[in-house]
Amino acid sequence: MFSWILQNGIATTMLVSFVMIILFHGIRCIETDDRLSALEINVQSLTSSIVTIQHKLLSWNQLHQCVKPVSCLDIYFEDRRNPSGEYILYQREHAVKVYCLFEGDYGFTFISRKSADAVIDVNALYSTNEFAKIRVLKPTGDQREVLVENLLSFQNLSKLFFAMNSHDKYKGPSPENSGLHPYLFLGFLPINLAENGNSQGYRAKDMDFTFVNCDGNPNSYITFFFNPKLASLGSVGSTNDFMTHWITSSIAIEYPKYMDSSFYMDWEMHMGGCGGFLTSKVVNIKAALGLPFAIPKV
Repeated sequence: MFSWILQNGIATTMLVSFVMIILFHGIRCIETDDRLSALEINVQSLTSSIVTIQHKLLSWNQLHQCVKPVSCLDIYFEDRRNPSGEYILYQREHAVKVYCLFEGDYGFTFISRKSADAVIDVNALYSTNEFAKIRVLKPTGDQREVLVENLLSFQNLSKLFFAMNSHDKYKGPSPENSGLHPYLFLGFLPINLAENGNSQGYRAKDMDFTFVNCDGNPNSYITFFFNPKLASLGSVGSTNDFMTHWITSSIAIEYPKYMDSSFYMDWEMHMGGCGGFLTSKVVNIKAALGLPFAIPKV
Protein backbone atom coordinates (compact mmCIF):
# COMPACT_ATOMS: atom_id res chain seq x y z
CA MET A 1 0.00 0.00 0.00
CA PHE A 2 2.83 2.41 0.91
CA SER A 3 4.61 1.79 -2.37
CA TRP A 4 1.33 2.39 -4.25
CA ILE A 5 0.95 5.75 -2.56
CA LEU A 6 4.51 6.67 -3.47
CA GLN A 7 3.94 5.65 -7.08
CA ASN A 8 1.03 8.06 -7.31
CA GLY A 9 3.02 10.95 -5.88
CA ILE A 10 0.64 11.49 -2.96
CA ALA A 11 3.29 11.02 -0.29
CA THR A 12 5.63 13.46 -2.02
CA THR A 13 2.89 16.08 -2.29
CA MET A 14 1.98 15.70 1.38
CA LEU A 15 5.59 15.97 2.52
CA VAL A 16 6.31 19.02 0.36
CA SER A 17 3.07 20.66 1.58
CA PHE A 18 4.17 20.03 5.16
CA VAL A 19 7.51 21.67 4.45
CA MET A 20 5.79 24.67 2.84
CA ILE A 21 3.61 25.13 5.93
CA ILE A 22 6.74 25.21 8.06
CA LEU A 23 8.28 27.65 5.61
CA PHE A 24 5.18 29.89 5.70
CA HIS A 25 5.18 30.12 9.46
CA GLY A 26 8.94 30.44 9.54
CA ILE A 27 8.88 33.46 7.22
CA ARG A 28 7.02 35.43 9.86
CA CYS A 29 10.01 35.02 12.12
CA ILE A 30 12.70 35.70 9.50
CA GLU A 31 14.59 38.89 10.12
CA THR A 32 17.20 38.83 7.37
CA ASP A 33 17.48 37.81 3.73
CA ASP A 34 20.40 35.57 4.66
CA ARG A 35 18.23 33.49 6.97
CA LEU A 36 15.55 33.25 4.25
CA SER A 37 18.11 32.05 1.70
CA ALA A 38 19.45 29.47 4.12
CA LEU A 39 15.94 28.19 4.79
CA GLU A 40 15.20 27.95 1.05
CA ILE A 41 18.38 25.94 0.55
CA ASN A 42 17.36 23.57 3.35
CA VAL A 43 13.91 23.14 1.79
CA GLN A 44 15.45 22.34 -1.61
CA SER A 45 17.79 19.82 0.01
CA LEU A 46 14.91 18.20 1.90
CA THR A 47 12.79 18.03 -1.26
CA SER A 48 15.68 16.42 -3.16
CA SER A 49 16.08 13.85 -0.39
CA ILE A 50 12.36 13.04 -0.51
CA VAL A 51 12.55 12.45 -4.27
CA THR A 52 15.63 10.24 -3.86
CA ILE A 53 13.90 8.13 -1.20
CA GLN A 54 10.81 7.88 -3.39
CA HIS A 55 12.85 6.59 -6.35
CA LYS A 56 14.67 4.04 -4.21
CA LEU A 57 11.41 2.74 -2.75
CA LEU A 58 9.84 2.48 -6.20
CA SER A 59 12.88 0.59 -7.50
CA TRP A 60 12.68 -1.82 -4.57
CA ASN A 61 8.97 -2.33 -5.15
CA GLN A 62 9.45 -3.05 -8.86
CA LEU A 63 12.27 -5.47 -8.11
CA HIS A 64 10.14 -7.20 -5.49
CA GLN A 65 7.25 -7.59 -7.92
CA CYS A 66 9.57 -9.22 -10.48
CA VAL A 67 10.35 -12.11 -8.14
CA LYS A 68 7.67 -14.49 -9.39
CA PRO A 69 6.96 -17.93 -7.92
CA VAL A 70 8.35 -20.94 -9.79
CA SER A 71 6.94 -23.59 -7.43
CA CYS A 72 4.18 -24.20 -4.91
CA LEU A 73 6.84 -23.98 -2.22
CA ASP A 74 7.45 -20.37 -3.30
CA ILE A 75 3.71 -19.76 -2.92
CA TYR A 76 3.90 -21.21 0.57
CA PHE A 77 6.83 -18.98 1.56
CA GLU A 78 5.03 -15.85 0.30
CA ASP A 79 2.49 -16.30 3.06
CA ARG A 80 2.30 -19.42 5.18
CA ARG A 81 -1.44 -18.84 5.46
CA ASN A 82 -1.99 -19.34 1.72
CA PRO A 83 -4.67 -22.03 1.30
CA SER A 84 -4.64 -24.98 -1.05
CA GLY A 85 -5.95 -23.87 -4.43
CA GLU A 86 -5.15 -22.69 -7.94
CA TYR A 87 -2.09 -20.52 -8.52
CA ILE A 88 0.06 -19.31 -11.41
CA LEU A 89 3.75 -20.20 -11.46
CA TYR A 90 6.29 -18.68 -13.83
CA GLN A 91 8.97 -20.82 -15.46
CA ARG A 92 11.19 -19.67 -18.33
CA GLU A 93 8.82 -16.77 -19.04
CA HIS A 94 5.87 -19.18 -19.25
CA ALA A 95 2.83 -19.00 -16.99
CA VAL A 96 2.00 -22.42 -15.55
CA LYS A 97 -1.39 -23.01 -13.97
CA VAL A 98 -1.19 -25.33 -10.97
CA TYR A 99 -3.14 -26.52 -7.99
CA CYS A 100 -1.05 -26.32 -4.81
CA LEU A 101 -2.12 -28.76 -2.12
CA PHE A 102 -0.67 -27.97 1.32
CA GLU A 103 -0.93 -30.81 3.83
CA GLY A 104 1.10 -30.97 7.02
CA ASP A 105 4.71 -31.96 6.32
CA TYR A 106 4.21 -32.27 2.55
CA GLY A 107 2.47 -30.53 -0.28
CA PHE A 108 1.66 -31.61 -3.84
CA THR A 109 1.78 -29.79 -7.17
CA PHE A 110 -0.82 -30.64 -9.81
CA ILE A 111 -0.39 -29.18 -13.31
CA SER A 112 -3.38 -28.09 -15.38
CA ARG A 113 -3.97 -29.34 -18.91
CA LYS A 114 -4.32 -25.65 -19.81
CA SER A 115 -0.53 -25.36 -19.45
CA ALA A 116 0.18 -27.83 -22.25
CA ASP A 117 2.13 -25.21 -24.23
CA ALA A 118 4.33 -24.14 -21.32
CA VAL A 119 7.96 -25.18 -20.93
CA ILE A 120 7.80 -26.78 -17.49
CA ASP A 121 10.75 -27.61 -15.27
CA VAL A 122 9.27 -30.55 -13.38
CA ASN A 123 12.38 -30.81 -11.18
CA ALA A 124 11.47 -27.47 -9.56
CA LEU A 125 8.06 -28.80 -8.52
CA TYR A 126 9.07 -31.65 -6.19
CA SER A 127 11.64 -32.27 -3.46
CA THR A 128 11.20 -36.01 -2.92
CA ASN A 129 10.47 -38.92 -5.26
CA GLU A 130 9.74 -41.54 -2.64
CA PHE A 131 6.00 -41.27 -3.28
CA ALA A 132 3.41 -39.39 -5.32
CA LYS A 133 -0.26 -38.56 -4.95
CA ILE A 134 -2.69 -39.47 -7.71
CA ARG A 135 -6.15 -37.96 -7.81
CA VAL A 136 -8.94 -39.52 -9.85
CA LEU A 137 -12.10 -38.01 -11.31
CA LYS A 138 -15.04 -40.36 -11.68
CA PRO A 139 -17.88 -39.96 -14.22
CA THR A 140 -20.16 -38.95 -11.34
CA GLY A 141 -17.90 -35.97 -10.59
CA ASP A 142 -16.59 -37.53 -7.38
CA GLN A 143 -12.89 -36.95 -6.73
CA ARG A 144 -10.63 -39.33 -4.84
CA GLU A 145 -6.91 -39.63 -4.09
CA VAL A 146 -4.25 -42.17 -3.19
CA LEU A 147 -0.53 -42.22 -2.37
CA VAL A 148 1.54 -44.49 -4.62
CA GLU A 149 5.09 -45.79 -4.12
CA ASN A 150 7.40 -48.50 -5.32
CA LEU A 151 6.97 -51.93 -3.78
CA LEU A 152 8.63 -52.30 -0.39
CA SER A 153 11.07 -54.80 -1.89
CA PHE A 154 12.27 -52.20 -4.43
CA GLN A 155 12.34 -49.02 -2.34
CA ASN A 156 16.04 -49.39 -1.54
CA LEU A 157 16.82 -50.01 -5.21
CA SER A 158 14.79 -47.35 -7.00
CA LYS A 159 12.79 -44.19 -6.36
CA LEU A 160 9.90 -42.97 -8.47
CA PHE A 161 10.73 -41.03 -11.62
CA PHE A 162 8.95 -37.78 -12.57
CA ALA A 163 9.41 -36.07 -15.93
CA MET A 164 7.66 -34.16 -18.70
CA ASN A 165 7.97 -35.52 -22.24
CA SER A 166 10.80 -37.78 -21.12
CA HIS A 167 11.26 -41.32 -19.80
CA ASP A 168 15.03 -41.64 -19.53
CA LYS A 169 16.06 -45.19 -18.48
CA TYR A 170 12.39 -46.22 -18.43
CA LYS A 171 10.22 -47.90 -21.04
CA GLY A 172 8.06 -45.13 -22.45
CA PRO A 173 4.45 -44.55 -23.43
CA SER A 174 2.82 -46.32 -26.36
CA PRO A 175 3.60 -44.77 -29.80
CA GLU A 176 -0.07 -45.28 -30.70
CA ASN A 177 -0.97 -42.59 -28.15
CA SER A 178 1.60 -40.00 -29.26
CA GLY A 179 -1.21 -37.79 -30.57
CA LEU A 180 -2.08 -36.97 -26.96
CA HIS A 181 1.34 -35.48 -26.12
CA PRO A 182 2.73 -33.60 -24.21
CA TYR A 183 2.70 -35.83 -21.16
CA LEU A 184 3.77 -36.22 -17.55
CA PHE A 185 5.59 -39.44 -16.78
CA LEU A 186 5.49 -41.45 -13.56
CA GLY A 187 8.00 -44.30 -13.65
CA PHE A 188 8.13 -47.08 -11.08
CA LEU A 189 11.01 -49.38 -12.11
CA PRO A 190 13.72 -48.49 -14.65
CA ILE A 191 14.44 -50.89 -17.50
CA ASN A 192 17.39 -52.57 -15.78
CA LEU A 193 15.10 -53.65 -12.91
CA ALA A 194 11.85 -54.16 -14.80
CA GLU A 195 13.32 -56.48 -17.46
CA ASN A 196 13.78 -59.27 -14.92
CA GLY A 197 11.23 -62.07 -14.69
CA ASN A 198 10.36 -61.51 -11.06
CA SER A 199 7.56 -60.12 -8.91
CA GLN A 200 6.94 -56.43 -9.70
CA GLY A 201 4.17 -53.87 -9.34
CA TYR A 202 3.41 -50.83 -7.20
CA ARG A 203 2.31 -49.85 -3.72
CA ALA A 204 -0.89 -47.88 -3.01
CA LYS A 205 -2.42 -46.87 0.31
CA ASP A 206 0.34 -48.79 2.15
CA MET A 207 -0.44 -52.05 0.32
CA ASP A 208 1.70 -53.90 -2.23
CA PHE A 209 0.06 -54.99 -5.49
CA THR A 210 2.14 -57.37 -7.57
CA PHE A 211 2.36 -59.44 -10.73
CA VAL A 212 5.04 -61.74 -12.13
CA ASN A 213 6.79 -60.35 -15.21
CA CYS A 214 6.39 -63.40 -17.42
CA ASP A 215 8.40 -62.23 -20.45
CA GLY A 216 10.76 -59.53 -19.18
CA ASN A 217 8.96 -56.71 -21.00
CA PRO A 218 10.21 -53.73 -18.91
CA ASN A 219 7.11 -51.53 -18.78
CA SER A 220 6.55 -49.98 -15.36
CA TYR A 221 4.84 -46.60 -15.61
CA ILE A 222 1.75 -44.40 -15.76
CA THR A 223 1.67 -41.60 -18.35
CA PHE A 224 -0.66 -38.59 -17.97
CA PHE A 225 -1.55 -36.90 -21.27
CA PHE A 226 -2.26 -33.16 -21.61
CA ASN A 227 -4.02 -33.96 -24.90
CA PRO A 228 -4.50 -30.33 -26.06
CA LYS A 229 -5.98 -31.48 -29.40
CA LEU A 230 -8.54 -33.68 -27.64
CA ALA A 231 -7.34 -36.66 -29.66
CA SER A 232 -8.68 -40.15 -29.12
CA LEU A 233 -6.50 -42.83 -27.59
CA GLY A 234 -4.97 -44.98 -30.31
CA SER A 235 -4.42 -47.94 -28.01
CA VAL A 236 -6.84 -48.48 -25.14
CA GLY A 237 -5.94 -51.79 -23.49
CA SER A 238 -8.07 -53.76 -21.04
CA THR A 239 -8.68 -53.89 -17.32
CA ASN A 240 -7.91 -56.31 -14.49
CA ASP A 241 -7.86 -56.13 -10.70
CA PHE A 242 -4.10 -55.59 -10.44
CA MET A 243 -4.13 -52.60 -12.78
CA THR A 244 -6.98 -50.83 -10.98
CA HIS A 245 -6.04 -51.32 -7.32
CA TRP A 246 -4.68 -47.76 -7.11
CA ILE A 247 -8.11 -46.53 -8.17
CA THR A 248 -10.18 -48.80 -5.94
CA SER A 249 -7.85 -48.03 -2.99
CA SER A 250 -8.33 -44.28 -3.33
CA ILE A 251 -10.18 -42.32 -0.65
CA ALA A 252 -12.80 -39.60 -1.05
CA ILE A 253 -11.70 -35.95 -1.12
CA GLU A 254 -13.64 -33.33 0.80
CA TYR A 255 -15.56 -31.11 -1.61
CA PRO A 256 -13.75 -27.85 -0.65
CA LYS A 257 -10.51 -29.48 -1.84
CA TYR A 258 -11.87 -30.56 -5.22
CA MET A 259 -9.82 -29.47 -8.22
CA ASP A 260 -11.18 -28.09 -11.48
CA SER A 261 -11.67 -30.78 -14.12
CA SER A 262 -8.90 -29.18 -16.23
CA PHE A 263 -6.36 -30.78 -13.88
CA TYR A 264 -7.51 -34.30 -14.73
CA MET A 265 -5.98 -36.04 -17.74
CA ASP A 266 -6.27 -39.05 -20.00
CA TRP A 267 -3.70 -41.66 -19.04
CA GLU A 268 -2.17 -45.01 -19.88
CA MET A 269 -0.64 -47.53 -17.49
CA HIS A 270 1.64 -50.36 -18.58
CA MET A 271 3.13 -53.08 -16.37
CA GLY A 272 5.24 -55.83 -17.91
CA GLY A 273 4.92 -58.43 -19.46
CA CYS A 274 1.73 -59.94 -17.96
CA GLY A 275 0.80 -57.07 -15.64
CA GLY A 276 -1.44 -55.31 -18.10
CA PHE A 277 -2.02 -52.30 -20.34
CA LEU A 278 -4.85 -49.98 -19.32
CA THR A 279 -6.05 -46.49 -20.28
CA SER A 280 -8.52 -43.96 -18.97
CA LYS A 281 -10.93 -44.77 -21.80
CA VAL A 282 -11.49 -48.33 -20.58
CA VAL A 283 -12.48 -47.36 -17.03
CA ASN A 284 -13.84 -43.89 -17.91
CA ILE A 285 -11.78 -42.26 -15.16
CA LYS A 286 -9.41 -39.29 -15.56
CA ALA A 287 -6.38 -38.85 -13.28
CA ALA A 288 -3.97 -36.16 -12.05
CA LEU A 289 -0.38 -36.57 -10.87
CA GLY A 290 0.60 -34.74 -7.66
CA LEU A 291 4.33 -34.02 -7.34
CA PRO A 292 5.42 -34.00 -3.66
CA PHE A 293 7.46 -31.35 -1.88
CA ALA A 294 8.44 -31.07 1.77
CA ILE A 295 7.03 -28.15 3.76
CA PRO A 296 9.74 -26.87 6.14
CA LYS A 297 8.82 -26.54 9.78
CA VAL A 298 8.84 -22.99 11.09
